[in-house]
Amino acid sequence: MNVKKIVTVVLLLFVICSVVFLLSKEFTPKQTAINSVRNELSITQGIVVDTISTKPANETEVIDRNPDTNKITKDKTPQVDTRKIIVYYFHRTVRCPTCIKLEKYSAEAVRAGFADRIKKGRLEWRIVNIEDTGNEHFENDYKLYSQSLVLVELQNGKQKRWKNLEKIWEFVGTKEVYFHYVQDEVKNFLKESS
Repeated sequence: MNVKKIVTVVLLLFVICSVVFLLSKEFTPKQTAINSVRNELSITQGIVVDTISTKPANETEVIDRNPDTNKITKDKTPQVDTRKIIVYYFHRTVRCPTCIKLEKYSAEAVRAGFADRIKKGRLEWRIVNIEDTGNEHFENDYKLYSQSLVLVELQNGKQKRWKNLEKIWEFVGTKEVYFHYVQDEVKNFLKESS
């Protein structure tokens, strides 16, 4: 009878320790410092574009403050119709291994399939922790409820449209299927923006 109780207690302790170990591995924040740096918007320091103006629609006044001399220079340049696609991977601070795999697969699929567009600045890959200060609005903007991959088209710096690739959770189990899904969705999104 004593042996039975001892074995039961040992097995219960083993199960409890296993569950605690798995939970601690599952919910350990990883690379939060790196991700917060990645989340910074790619805005050139010291340049402000005057978009509220009485100037003709094809002209934009760029005001550039030189940090060395603190002098302001103005340049009238014709406004070019700039279109850009941003591929956002949105996550929270606490992430599971599947969430990290979603980010990894998404980054690989985008970089492998669209390296030329990334190099030309026509497509950007951004990782955003929606729990970081200042990023909370993304949750409402794109109706996020979990880790998400969202395509956003910008035209002349203003958002034109967006699409949440909701099937990433379905396909994360098979890398090839995931890659095809993400790359096909980005290709279709790019076609629609032309």
